[in-house]
Amino acid sequence: MCSKLIFTSDTAKHHPNIIHGFARANDDANGSTNKYKSILLDLGIPDFKYHTVNQVHKATVMVVDGKRDTSHIQADAMVTTIPGLLLCIKTADCAPILLFEPKAQVVAAIHAGWSGAYNGVVTNTIAAMIKLGANKDAMVACIGPTIQQQSYEVDENFKERFCTQNPQAKQFFVDGKPGHYFFDLPGYCTSQLRTAGVGTIDDSRIDTYSNELLYSYRRSTHQGYTGPVLNQVSAIAIAKAE
Repeated sequence: MCSKLIFTSDTAKHHPNIIHGFARANDDANGSTNKYKSILLDLGIPDFKYHTVNQVHKATVMVVDGKRDTSHIQADAMVTTIPGLLLCIKTADCAPILLFEPKAQVVAAIHAGWSGAYNGVVTNTIAAMIKLGANKDAMVACIGPTIQQQSYEVDENFKERFCTQNPQAKQFFVDGKPGHYFFDLPGYCTSQLRTAGVGTIDDSRIDTYSNELLYSYRRSTHQGYTGPVLNQVSAIAIAKAE
């Protein structure tokens, strides 16, 4: 088995029509296809279709209708209203955000790295959900394992970029060594969700960098790892009608 569920959100568990999970996953000898099939099995939905996109750290949102392969399409978020489609995004420090609106039955999966979040992938996804009939007040957002502030050191130029766009962004930085700061990526994403009017936000507060059970691109770089990029997979779907 090449995937293992890390956890599910306690908040999302109260909505039986929503299937979701955050998994530690890697390609095995049979490649990524087997990885996603294993996640389907772990979630108890082997007959569902999974969808991925070509993640490029931008702010494009893909509406998935299940009629075509989306793996080659450049996007960093997916939205659907179709039951039986599992939306899967990969992260290895970036914030995985699973969103759903249970009454309208709209779900979304977001890959929110600093660049995507800065450029609006979170707000763009919420807008796409609203366009499909979701009520933002009824939305629930679950933030999975992400590099936490104490592990995310950045330089002066990085901070300046965010604070020039929005002076209030300074609240997401604390001082480090001279000319360096620690950035709160999940806090920044949470702020965007709140500003957009999302009703409920559940942040796991799990640090990918310090937790050796998880994959962290930054930790791997610091340790001199030069192999293939490993990742977590976060997934969400609407249950099929019985």
